[in-house]
Amino acid sequence: MLYSGTAGIVPVLLEAWRHFGDDSYADTALRAARGIADRVDGMEDDSLYFGRTGMALVLRAVHDELGDTAAGAAADRAPALVRSRFDGTRWGELFELMGGDAGIGLGALVAGDAELAVLAVEPYLRTAERTPAGVQWAWRADTDSRLHHVSHGTLGIALALARVGRAVRRADLVELALAGAADVTARDEAPPEGFLVPHSTPRYRPDVIDPVSYGWCHGPAGDAQAFRLLRDVTADPGWADLADRCWHTVAHSGLPRRLRPGWAMGNAGIVRELLRFVRLSHGGDPRYAFAWPDQPTVAMPRPGSDAGPATADARAL
Repeated sequence: MLYSGTAGIVPVLLEAWRHFGDDSYADTALRAARGIADRVDGMEDDSLYFGRTGMALVLRAVHDELGDTAAGAAADRAPALVRSRFDGTRWGELFELMGGDAGIGLGALVAGDAELAVLAVEPYLRTAERTPAGVQWAWRADTDSRLHHVSHGTLGIALALARVGRAVRRADLVELALAGAADVTARDEAPPEGFLVPHSTPRYRPDVIDPVSYGWCHGPAGDAQAFRLLRDVTADPGWADLADRCWHTVAHSGLPRRLRPGWAMGNAGIVRELLRFVRLSHGGDPRYAFAWPDQPTVAMPRPGSDAGPATADARAL
């Protein structure tokens, strides 16, 4: 899987191959891709981070970067398998970005299957729960807690709705995304300089989960990425301001003195960002070898721009 398995390591192998020019990284990526391809047909999960959708995206990247036809063939088989397991509303117990419809929609969009992307996100239109400030969703059926952030919460669903809606020119999907983001922003407890929203309401598993987090999954590090995407979709500078407030909160969170538990924080994710930081520091290409579907698109600066890559994309760091 992409989250904590072989599929999640292949992107950094591709990144290292491109960065260092050492074919041993490409050879390792090819061997890993063969194992992933062998598992596509029998995978029990269809999601972006835990199942077939994420595996297929990695296999497609190996095909595109290294020309491996077996990886490409396995990636081609995946969409039909994903479609066949849809019940009309969802693919499983999770109903969010990492393990549910929103992530499948993003993955399908990146893979060029706009029809599947729309199929995946349209159920959010009829399942949205109205709140005083906007809308929210039940991320799974067996809890009354509503999560607010990117990984399993409202903001991740909003991210998917906005990106798919913009791509297929569906104003209703974009409007619903903005309503979801409005619910989250209304919960901010750190204005005017920062941005910090509780993990969940009512608190989910308060015996083991802190009331607030600062990382990508349930905190301002991930919120900022969603706000950057909404900035690009709407051209509203207010979203960029919110992203800046997120970075303010992260920078003043007490790190590195205060340590907090991570999510999916292994060597592969760290190395991938360090390699990109080196490129940016030397005026190189800011784009990733493999772009994660839930990240805002990274583009090259316009020719003649005063801002080099390191400055133009500083917020992404």
